[in-house]
Amino acid sequence: MHELVRALSDIDGVRISVSFNAAMSDAALIARSVLSDFVAPDDTHVWHGKVEGGEVGTGFTEWRRLSEIALVHHVNTLKPDLALSASPFEGTFDVAVPFVGGPQCIVPTAAIFYDAIPWRFAEHYLPNRASREYYRRRLAMLPGFDRVYAISDFAAREAASVAGVSDAVDIGAGVSRHMLEIVARMRGLPRGTERYFLYVGGLDWRKNLAVLIDAFAEFAQSDTSGTTLRIVGDHSPSIVHDIRQHARNRGLDDTKVRFLSHVSDEELVSHYRGALALIQPSFMEGFGLTALEALTCGTPAIVANAGAVPEIVGDSDLVFDPSSPGMLAGLMREVSSPAFDRAKAVRHERKAADRFTWSRAAERFVDAAPRASTVRKDDPRSLALAQIGASHSTAPSEHVAEMMALSELQTDGGRRRLFVEGSSTMLVDHKTGIQRVVNRICQHILDADPEVDTRILFCDDHSGWYASRRWEARPIVKTKANLVSARRGDTFLMLDSSWAFHTIHQRLFSEARLKGAQIVSCLYDTVPLRTPGFCDAGMPIIFAEWFRTALTHSSGFVCISRAVADELHAILEAIAFPRAVKIGYWQLGADFTALDSAPARPQAAKQRPVFLMVGTLEPRKGHRVALDAFEKLWARGFDAELVIVGKPGWGTGALAQRLRDHMEYGRRLSWHERVDDATLAALYEGCDCLLAASFAEGFGLPIVEAGHFGKPVIASDIAVFREVAAGARGAHFFDVGSPDSLAEVLERFIGDIETRAVEPVAEATAWPSWRTSARQLQDIITKDDWYRTYQPRDRPTFVSSEVMARPRMDAALPPDERQGTIELVEGPTVSDDGATLKITVRAVNRTKRSWSSEGPTDGALGVRIAYRVLDASGAIIDGDGGRTIFPLVLAPNDPNYFAVTVPTVARENGGAFVEIRFVQESVAWFDNPLRVAI
Repeated sequence: MHELVRALSDIDGVRISVSFNAAMSDAALIARSVLSDFVAPDDTHVWHGKVEGGEVGTGFTEWRRLSEIALVHHVNTLKPDLALSASPFEGTFDVAVPFVGGPQCIVPTAAIFYDAIPWRFAEHYLPNRASREYYRRRLAMLPGFDRVYAISDFAAREAASVAGVSDAVDIGAGVSRHMLEIVARMRGLPRGTERYFLYVGGLDWRKNLAVLIDAFAEFAQSDTSGTTLRIVGDHSPSIVHDIRQHARNRGLDDTKVRFLSHVSDEELVSHYRGALALIQPSFMEGFGLTALEALTCGTPAIVANAGAVPEIVGDSDLVFDPSSPGMLAGLMREVSSPAFDRAKAVRHERKAADRFTWSRAAERFVDAAPRASTVRKDDPRSLALAQIGASHSTAPSEHVAEMMALSELQTDGGRRRLFVEGSSTMLVDHKTGIQRVVNRICQHILDADPEVDTRILFCDDHSGWYASRRWEARPIVKTKANLVSARRGDTFLMLDSSWAFHTIHQRLFSEARLKGAQIVSCLYDTVPLRTPGFCDAGMPIIFAEWFRTALTHSSGFVCISRAVADELHAILEAIAFPRAVKIGYWQLGADFTALDSAPARPQAAKQRPVFLMVGTLEPRKGHRVALDAFEKLWARGFDAELVIVGKPGWGTGALAQRLRDHMEYGRRLSWHERVDDATLAALYEGCDCLLAASFAEGFGLPIVEAGHFGKPVIASDIAVFREVAAGARGAHFFDVGSPDSLAEVLERFIGDIETRAVEPVAEATAWPSWRTSARQLQDIITKDDWYRTYQPRDRPTFVSSEVMARPRMDAALPPDERQGTIELVEGPTVSDDGATLKITVRAVNRTKRSWSSEGPTDGALGVRIAYRVLDASGAIIDGDGGRTIFPLVLAPNDPNYFAVTVPTVARENGGAFVEIRFVQESVAWFDNPLRVAI
């Protein structure tokens, strides 16, 4: 249906408006995303149905009857030139409610009729009274529409025969634009050498797979070329089992009949192009799409002489009686013969097939569209009330009134609204990192632009969003007055680190998006995804789930640096995310008032160069790397001082002890766990250089502060440090995680100081205030001032973003795609509780495709990092150690850092080494292991 809508939107003078049922939010959001390329946001609407279940299961209930009235009322308030019921038979087993048209609709109406297959094969598809009553009622609605469109001449004749619609208009159908683009890209590529026939589609009774299997079994008896049969489509395991068993009973093993599911559109086109022929054996089809797709790919189609499919191939010789496996087997032999002229057959069938395109279908649709002879001026509300009265409804009147009100045309309400979420900080303010950003931005963004109605947002449970026009670092009081009802044009900026609330927010996101609001998420860094080895064990799991939710619902992301924005873009490419995402970044503000106003401290005479590190002690901050480098310098006779400022964080017990026990502690090594502003300012003033040794960051505030004090910087060579250090007086970089590289840079720097090549003080570097920062952030969102937009290479139709945000491995990797390297970063170190040994490794995927730790249904096929315990002789004593998973994916050639944890009891049981390598579960262990002594 979306292809017809797209084609209609291409016609000059045609404007498309689409309405979705709020009761089917997940499906509506997917459809909304698909249609967003050619249906304007202002032309996307929501109405509210309220039914208990599918009509077959629950019957034509009062709420279903009222919901049909609500939908007609919704259409009447929109007042389009034509109201189309795209699928008048929907709602069989779900809560869908079709548009029924009828005399109460004040505009011309139309419906699309696809086929009468359930009616023709009632014993299979309408097995009970309830299902027959449902279908009979839907058929009886068709004559009430001003125009009925059919997707084939056959379907038009069926509409006349079973529903009494004598003037149904055949508009046809076509191949999707996306498939046509793939076919064009593949034109000229080799088709492959394997010989196979192809079936594409479902496996229900009318598809006639039994005759196909029987025919292929007969064909295979005389075939000497190893021809196989491929059956492509997403099928239930039980149906596949039955058909596979039928094939085995006919002497066809699993190598002769192959079932392929979860194929991409590119793979489907490849299957079409390489086949000897497509086989379409159905007893009845309303159109014949797979035959048309095959011919578009240059592959002949062998089709049953039933339903609408013969219309596609015209007077082709490749037509058979669907009840005759012998006739089909004969056509298989003909097509597989060397004498068969494939090109001629395709040309002959294409003469008929070329008539079927979506542009022609759209033109026929417009040409036959009904037009009102007079303009009806009935009041929609009066009509709805009359219908409700005639229905003798016993439903609570307030509920009926609410449903009708929600189904009326919703407006954007005037001034644009921006809601800035700060839930976690309002609940618990740790006054570090993200909380500092949330506090500062929320203080200044409220009045950043008077043309935008900006409010602070809070949500910590399912009761909804609550908003305030002022910022306080405490939860907003929940009242009905400040409960937010999202509307079209709203933007929800998820500024805070409310990762633990993502499951609560999901439903609210869906409701807001369905009404036309936008969700924009803030990304501070990708550390939990790309360097989980430097995080608390539980953080990457929580963060990855939040990230998937954010990807599913966000139209855009704002990042705190260009480096993080680029990392996000790379992640979206690595997981082949299926829809466009806007990406922006803004500069965090800096407030030096406290540092500048602090009382000056007298500076002691320096005996040696001083290097300052500022930041919480965490594994990823690189304090261990810095200390190793300074030990090398001290051993070589260099006289330099390392000053560390920062409170101890998680997982640094061993590092803290190492600092305190160090022979240089109190002399050339000092550690200030907590300092006031005056002390910190004095330390900046007194140092010769700031040292930043992190493995990964989202920003780099100490580098900004060093620039303010006119100090040069030595930093690990990560993208964000190069970005932030651009404003520093001088910046020098070393290889990430390498004490040797850092020692070399330090040595050169110290030499420059001694030769006066480096002056210790320069002018302070200007940096944006928090007010400027807040305005930058708001401009990105409200003025569409985005840095870049991620565009998917391939955009599959009707694939949930939620599914695509959770990539999975779907096949065993061949040996040439099991290439990766694992290198030791540090360890083993004993955990604080003494229970485990932690080994931090750098892992790199050396192939061209991303690896996921998830398989189709469970861990099977997932790629992970595994270890084996070896004794002193190298013999394996524990061959199946624990697994380390990738929070999202391991992208090609992107170094990621992971923690491998080994129970300390392994040493007590004779373990001398651990051997660490990649493994694809249920497939193979990779080569090139890393061996670490424990």
